[in-house]
Amino acid sequence: MSNTAPRAAVGIISIGEMGVGIAKLLQAYDYEVLTTTAGRSPATSKRATDAGITVLPTDAVLVETADYILSIVPPRDAIATANRIIDAYTSTSRDTTKPPLYFLDLNAIAPSTARTIESAITSRAPAIRFVDGGIIGMPPTPHNEPQSSAPSEPSSSPSTDPALASSLLTWKRPSIPVSGPHAITAAPLSGAHLATVLSIKHLSNEIGPASGLKAS
Repeated sequence: MSNTAPRAAVGIISIGEMGVGIAKLLQAYDYEVLTTTAGRSPATSKRATDAGITVLPTDAVLVETADYILSIVPPRDAIATANRIIDAYTSTSRDTTKPPLYFLDLNAIAPSTARTIESAITSRAPAIRFVDGGIIGMPPTPHNEPQSSAPSEPSSSPSTDPALASSLLTWKRPSIPVSGPHAITAAPLSGAHLATVLSIKHLSNEIGPASGLKAS
């Protein structure tokens, strides 16, 4: 959609329907999208490859490479996925000159589960910036593509860039409420732009309100 150089590298775990939709949206706005399919089925690997997503061999390589990691998994897998990223982060040497890694839990979990994940990250990998979140709506699609059920409501954009805001009107996007002390808009690498593209809305500096909204 633009001719600029790629922006931040965004890892997505895992590559289901929502993950693919978000990947396509990010790719349209010059983000590099990464994943790892270690331990996943061949069908998952093929889905990622078919979507043009860069498949990395291990979680360790993912945390070394990504600037943001989005966890989009079944709720029962949210804690295990966070622990995978923590284990990978603590077992590798991420370049200290890189901006901090942001880990966004976008799963339909209870606020107490979000706080459990935050506690694990704070105690074991405090350099990771944890963001509590959720996804409300259907996977992103361009307006000329069909959706599997009712479309998402149009998402308002916090962007002050009229060209970006206008181009985003060509997409049906879910909204992504987030909470916690680390606002994506303040992230040093593509933060404000990423928040606009993904329709991220920061609700609170506390962990829990975003996951509570999704769970309610």
